[in-house]
Amino acid sequence: MLSLRSHALFVLALLSAAACATPDQRSSSDVAQRGAPEAPGSDAQAELPDSAGSSADASAAADGSGVGPDVTDAPDTMGTETQGTPDQDALPSDVAAPDTVAVSPACPQGVPAACAVTFTTPATSPLAQSYVWLSGDLLTPAWPKSAQDGAVPLTLAEGSWSATVDLPHGRVVAYKFLAGWPDNPGPVWFNQAGAFGDSPNSVRVVDCSALVCGVPSTRAQLVAATLKAHGDEVRLSQGLVGLGVGVVVDGAVAALGGFGLADQAKAVPVEPLQTRFRWASVSKTLAGALAARLASAGKLKLDDDAAAVLDSQGVYKAPTHRVIPCKGGTLTHKGETIACAKGWFTVPLSPAESKLSYRHLLGHLAGVPHYSNGIKNPSPPASKADDPAVNTGPAWALSYLSGLPLIGVPGAAYSYSSFGFNLVGVALGASQKTTFEAAVKAELLTPLQLTGVVPDREWTSIPHRATGYWKGDDGTVLPQGSTDVSWKLPGGGYVSTVADLAAWCRALSQGAPLDDQAKALAWTKQTTSGGKTVGYGLGFSVNKRKGKTWVGHSGSQQKVRSNLRLYPAEQLCVVLMTNSTWADVGKLTNRLEDLVRASLAAATP
Repeated sequence: MLSLRSHALFVLALLSAAACATPDQRSSSDVAQRGAPEAPGSDAQAELPDSAGSSADASAAADGSGVGPDVTDAPDTMGTETQGTPDQDALPSDVAAPDTVAVSPACPQGVPAACAVTFTTPATSPLAQSYVWLSGDLLTPAWPKSAQDGAVPLTLAEGSWSATVDLPHGRVVAYKFLAGWPDNPGPVWFNQAGAFGDSPNSVRVVDCSALVCGVPSTRAQLVAATLKAHGDEVRLSQGLVGLGVGVVVDGAVAALGGFGLADQAKAVPVEPLQTRFRWASVSKTLAGALAARLASAGKLKLDDDAAAVLDSQGVYKAPTHRVIPCKGGTLTHKGETIACAKGWFTVPLSPAESKLSYRHLLGHLAGVPHYSNGIKNPSPPASKADDPAVNTGPAWALSYLSGLPLIGVPGAAYSYSSFGFNLVGVALGASQKTTFEAAVKAELLTPLQLTGVVPDREWTSIPHRATGYWKGDDGTVLPQGSTDVSWKLPGGGYVSTVADLAAWCRALSQGAPLDDQAKALAWTKQTTSGGKTVGYGLGFSVNKRKGKTWVGHSGSQQKVRSNLRLYPAEQLCVVLMTNSTWADVGKLTNRLEDLVRASLAAATP
């Protein structure tokens, strides 16, 4: 039976029955992993440059990252509809109750949690090694440089050196050998292939099902085992309080994991089917997907003026000016001399420059200010945002943006803005004669059975919300305050379990909400009016890692850091959510992705 209270819960999609087979050599497959032996396994998890809103989300500081417990992030109610309480025990639509793991006569109780793994390397000829030691990240401390420091001595027999170590099922191990010879006492580092010096580390993925049961794990099974073996290690690598992870493999949710605590004071563990984290700016993928879907269906013209629609309804006053920061002096614009006043040149916009298209708004190209780069912060006061009698949703919140000057000419440059997404979200709803919330629900969430993805209204009872944490100046971990974010629903106002977020990414990988035309619209990098390509489509970052294109978004907000990274060509996706606001989600995602890829490389095709 599925235990929702498990400290580390893993859910697999229905598993194909695996045919019994002779254990293969997958558990000793070598994967190139460069690094000097003194620090192998460090994996140089360099984050990609933050080009146009890539994995390091430009909204971080303004959305409450690392600020104290009472960050001002106001509410958003998308109207006065009653929000239903999510089914706390409901599985996302693509996640079935898991089968028991594959069994065989050798393993009547299923795959063991750990098993004996033998490491071997041949004796050299004509002069055999005097000794051989095993080192790697499987040992504590990691990468010892001698047997005295903890390296495992190998035994020579019948022309081979070998040692056996007990390791967890699914563990991805980076390792090398050290050896000495009668004429060279060493130690000399070398890998499984016999390459010396600064050669790639060898990598082995422990498949206890193959080694003990004679039934090789499927790709999904081995990825789930790998997440279970490494999830808490990944959490602790950044000292996180709680972490939820989901992995999509071959277009299906393969694994979910909860690690650490959702509430430190109450010792409540993170449960991937229960614990609810804010999406933060990952919410922008819903806005982008909605617009792309409507445009593909002929229900929306992306180059129409979104601001004009709202201006005509009295919801938002279209901009007439833009501002440029200054420290004095004058600026000549079209023959007019403009003086610096209160730190700004205020420059008039032509009628054409006042147009804010859906396309530009969804690509952060419209020149709409963010939190702190315009003449004032367009956020509503927290006291009003937290009041359901006042806060009626994003349309209400636009009153604080309405009439403010732009910070650039639309189309001229990339400038990240959650307020631009609020504006375009309200316009998207109006274009369909409804609200953004209702349009997203009708077009995306209901068809995909993602009923647990809801606006995070502070005054609504939503069970199992994770408590957020921040670090004080002395590094002390402290609980963070909570203010409403539903007022900015299109740009960062949804909440759900990590299982729901994984199901959303699974749907994107399968093309359920987006046909090929819609995908091309959402996942093609936009260009400025000057011809410069930016790393953003419609609500999605578009970038590459190790030569492979991914789409997705990160989120940085009070109480949460989040990330969704999808490789469409492979139908591979990693999502994560943490209640620790100091988390570097780019590095966390890189590490998780590398573990998943190592596991997939070793698994049965």
